[in-house]
Amino acid sequence: MNHDLRRVKGLLSRGQRETAWMKTDSNPLDKLKNLKSAGERIETRQGSQSFFAGKILIMGLPGAGKTTLAQVLVPRLKAVHFNADAVRQNLNKELGFSLEDRLEQARRMGWLCDRVTEAGHIAVADFVCPTPQTRKAFGPAFVVWVDRIDEGRFADTNRVFVPPQHYHVRVTREGSPEFWAERAHSCFELWLRDRPQPS
Repeated sequence: MNHDLRRVKGLLSRGQRETAWMKTDSNPLDKLKNLKSAGERIETRQGSQSFFAGKILIMGLPGAGKTTLAQVLVPRLKAVHFNADAVRQNLNKELGFSLEDRLEQARRMGWLCDRVTEAGHIAVADFVCPTPQTRKAFGPAFVVWVDRIDEGRFADTNRVFVPPQHYHVRVTREGSPEFWAERAHSCFELWLRDRPQPS
């Protein structure tokens, strides 16, 4: 089973990740009860340190470089990574690529990410998410559109893909994965700070 899928099972059962950067005198789970959407900030203090929970969607045509970007970005954020191919192989084997199944895949990907953010962590999902309907099913998120190719390798996906009207970072042909990971990281942190804080 994919490492991150095993990891999220541990997060869902324990409600917290056992790493030094998460340790705090207070229980972060007490502050998660009223959080309903991605990007809301959860703050616990250890001196002057704080941490955030958020949901990132890296979307675009097949072969555009979504997974490559995710693999560079995830370690920077200490995030949990959900790759669509791994989720399909391990959890969603019954789903195909009809519009209905794509919608259900997006909903399940969003649900997995929401469980991670509710536990106080950052979740990164990389998948095509080709239509406004699938993006709505995935739920509120920081959106990175990987727009590096004109067509993907699957004709049916090319036909249904609708470029997003709303996104936070648009990845173009210029620049390395490291460059765009740094750009996405910086913009994501600013986005989190601008989100309304839970009362």
